[in-house]
Amino acid sequence: MNAPSIDIHASTDGHALRGELTIRNVSHCRDVLLPLPAGTHHRLDLSGVSIIDGAGLQLLMLMLREASRQGTQLEFVAPSRAVETALAMARMQAPVAA
Repeated sequence: MNAPSIDIHASTDGHALRGELTIRNVSHCRDVLLPLPAGTHHRLDLSGVSIIDGAGLQLLMLMLREASRQGTQLEFVAPSRAVETALAMARMQAPVAA
């Protein structure tokens, strides 16, 4: 089995993703990123995402739903051009920070 083509780095207030957020690794990402800590402010740095597909978008939507359900403030930080394009094509409104 090939290693996931994405790196996930934890920080004190969230995570940073580097690589491809695709169907090949979304399960791994979900296992690492969820559940979100309840009642906190969680930042997801998307500046290093080089490719995102429908499965990656679904994960982002799931994270937003889970954050809302748990009372967690989830913020997408510095989305890459690939992420911005995918969010726009999906007409997805997401809390984004520069």
